[in-house]
Amino acid sequence: MTTYSAVHKWLVRHYGPAASLPCWNCGQPAQWWAYDRTDPNEVIGPKTYSTDPEYYLPLCGPCHYALDHGGHDPSACKHGHPWSEGSTYINPDGVRECRTCRIGNDRRRRYREKHRAR
Repeated sequence: MTTYSAVHKWLVRHYGPAASLPCWNCGQPAQWWAYDRTDPNEVIGPKTYSTDPEYYLPLCGPCHYALDHGGHDPSACKHGHPWSEGSTYINPDGVRECRTCRIGNDRRRRYREKHRAR
C-alpha cells in the first residue's frame, strides 16, 4: 500500500512544490498539496488520504485548514457559489474571484459610498 508520505513525495517530484503554484481555491500562493476528499477509494486511518494524485490540489494555509476542518467545498467559493468558467473572474493580479461575490461586494461598496455622511 502507498503511504501518505509517499503520495506527497510523488506530488512534489512530479508537479513541484505546492508553493510554486497558486491556491486552487482562492488564487493566493499555495503552501501544501491537499487531498480534496472526493476519492471513492480513499485510505482511512490516522490521516485520510488518496493514493491517486488526481485528488490533490495546491492550497494555501487558510483554504487547507477550512477543507480539513469541515470548511467550504473547494469546488465552490467560500460562500458556496460553484466555480465555473462563467462564474469565475481572474483579477489583474491573477487571483481567482467569484463573480457573484464580486458583484455583491461592489453593490455594497457603492451603497456605502452613496450613503456616506458628507
